[in-house]
Amino acid sequence: SIADLARLHPVSGGVYVYTKSHLSPLLGFLGGWSFFLAKSTSAAFLLHTVNTFFCTHITLLQGVSPLLLDVILILLWTSFHLGGIALGGRVQYLFAAMKFTPLIFGLIAAACTFDQSNLTAGYSTLTSSMLSSIIPVCLYALVGFELICSIGGFIENPEQNIRRSILIAFTTVSIILIVFQILLYGSLGSQLGMQPEPILSIGSKLL
Repeated sequence: SIADLARLHPVSGGVYVYTKSHLSPLLGFLGGWSFFLAKSTSAAFLLHTVNTFFCTHITLLQGVSPLLLDVILILLWTSFHLGGIALGGRVQYLFAAMKFTPLIFGLIAAACTFDQSNLTAGYSTLTSSMLSSIIPVCLYALVGFELICSIGGFIENPEQNIRRSILIAFTTVSIILIVFQILLYGSLGSQLGMQPEPILSIGSKLL
């Protein structure tokens, strides 16, 4: 639905534009601000989680308040985006590269320590009540692809490319997430839920 709406409205604005055009300006206003506040809050929370991780593992940062680091990084990140989409894009490439490093390591380490019996045991203990709590988390992990619509006006030939971009991006991320989670569970089994840092746990297991 979002891919088709993006093709019909190849302009910047995403969800705000679609809601305003097809429902009402008031709902567009409410939807746009709700989306902005929700994404800003989740990004800030993610940043805080990353800061807490580094403060725990890097000795030099252990005396620094994670909240102070949060403020500094949020201001820095905001300044990158205020500098324009070109600068923001280059920063995104840098962070994407940083995210791919542990992801690739995790995939390789989990594949090397994969144990089929973990999947069999996990499937046999799965209940319908467990599924009701698992499925929303799985779906939430895939939310975010719609952000590409918010810069639709910057995509070259958006009438042809924006729908394709959204579908390819969504499919690619979905496949990577599914394979990663299967390998992760296959490596750690039921211990996965008790590991605050599963990548480090898989690394320790591999070594």
